[in-house]
This record gives sequence, structure tokens and C-alpha cells, in this order.
Amino acid sequence: MSMSEEYKKAKKEALVRHLLEMEAVFDPVIHILRMHTNALACHCECLGMNAENCSAACADQSPPFNENHYAQSMQKWGLINEKGEPII
Repeated sequence: MSMSEEYKKAKKEALVRHLLEMEAVFDPVIHILRMHTNALACHCECLGMNAENCSAACADQSPPFNENHYAQSMQKWGLINEKGEPII
């Protein structure tokens, strides 16, 4: 192996080590951002269900969504498990 090839190999290995170290640093941040994004998406979905329930109440109709629908949404977005316990 020539000196140039050895240098390229060593540089590549150093870059891979650096990327793995950076991944370990940013992994918790990425997890928190993903949880936050899922919570926002779930919140938007629940607001839509609230709006439809309010509209039904104004029209003197029964609300189309109940607590099970909200729980299904939270479970779909990974905020609670099957038992209804929060996932953190």
C-alpha cells in the first residue's frame, strides 16, 4: 500500500470515528426533537377532533369523537402505550 493510500485510509477511519462520536452526542437531541414533533402532530389532530365535537354541539348533535379516539391518536403518534401510560 502506498503512502497516499495509507493516508487516505487513515483519514477515512478518522472521519468515521468522528461521525460516530457526533452521532452519540446528537442522538438524545434527535430523540427529543422527534418526540416534540410527534407531540405537535398529535396536538393538531386532537384540535381537529375538538373542533368537530364543538361543531356537533353547536348543531345540537352528539359529538363524533370520545376519549377512545383521543387515546388512539396519542398511541398512533407514540405518546402513550396500549395501557394508556406515557412513553418518555
